[in-house]
Amino acid sequence: MNRRRLLQDEAAKLANQIEELRALAPANDAEAATIAERLDDASKRSEQILPELDRENALDSRLKALRSTVTDGCEHRDALSRGEAPTVETAEAAAVRGFGSRREAREVGIALRSLFRGETRAMGESSTAYDGKGSEYVVVQLYNAVINILKYQSIAFQVANVVETNSNRITFPKVGEIAATPISENTDTTDVDVSTSGATCNVLDWRSSVAVSNTLIEDSPVDVAGLVANRLAYGYAKSIDKAWLQGYSSGGITIGGLFAALDSGNVVTVAKTADTTVKNFADVVGKIDPYAIAPSWVVGTSGWAEIMKVSSTLLNANIVDGMAATLWGTPVRKAYNMPANVYAMYGDFNFSTQIAVKPNGLQITAARELLIRKNATLFVGIQRFGILNSSPEFAAALNKATT
Repeated sequence: MNRRRLLQDEAAKLANQIEELRALAPANDAEAATIAERLDDASKRSEQILPELDRENALDSRLKALRSTVTDGCEHRDALSRGEAPTVETAEAAAVRGFGSRREAREVGIALRSLFRGETRAMGESSTAYDGKGSEYVVVQLYNAVINILKYQSIAFQVANVVETNSNRITFPKVGEIAATPISENTDTTDVDVSTSGATCNVLDWRSSVAVSNTLIEDSPVDVAGLVANRLAYGYAKSIDKAWLQGYSSGGITIGGLFAALDSGNVVTVAKTADTTVKNFADVVGKIDPYAIAPSWVVGTSGWAEIMKVSSTLLNANIVDGMAATLWGTPVRKAYNMPANVYAMYGDFNFSTQIAVKPNGLQITAARELLIRKNATLFVGIQRFGILNSSPEFAAALNKATT
């Protein structure tokens, strides 16, 4: 049975992979060759898996037939049927946050339990290639819950320009190169040449995972739905905010951080032995592009402390606990992944930063055997995001000198 499950899991994964590779639009011959090679590898592996699955299915059929011959026809029907154990739904508001209702959370929990039991092999995008074949689409409510919570937890999602895409890359024009001119009636317009072709944002797979007790999965679908949605969203939020501000470089993937992209003229530095002053904050405000429309502050823990040290009256700051924080009437948001020694960043992040997200692109698989000793199941979520700091001139920073 375990062998059959593993083969089915791999088959579902291959189906997802082949479908995604077929949907990609290669940018050049080299990329087309790479896609073709990956398709060939996946196809060859599928040719190996299918006969093995046929053998396992045949064995299961024989086992079923053998067991049916030893069942007494007069035996009580309770011994021939499998009833569903009653579920205990103890979830409170925190567990269903992000869902439209408790009922939605329960539907998602039941779908995750189906994944845990092996009744569904994986959950990914809907497709005629594998719908109803053991690889079902993610329940829409789960995707919505993860994205809703992500928008609440991620500062980048709150302030950046978020767009939806189904491609593996998207090109954004430079904001400062877009202009409009008035023309008279019956006058021909003149084409405007843009000096650059725009900045390209690569949309990548982001993986997050959460381990859930098998007992909880069986007993309380609502709690499981809330736990998985909250933990996956938190994992994405933390990683996305860090990549947005600090950048990311590993495994051949590079995302440029916003602070590193700033021109030196857009950074105000407080001397190592000096205290932060009102002038420092004011200087940061004057650094950003004058066409910024809706600027805001993003501060780290140390930056929040600096705001408290400076007279709140001089800063015209509202830092009362429980109320929306402002600085000179501009919103202040706390981020927990600021670059080292950076107190705060200020700017119109809707212009400076672009985030691409694939709608309904969340895929979830269950690694049932990985944590078997802990009697737990690892739910792994993969969602496609892209981050691009395309116009850093619309942002500035306040940092502390180290020397």
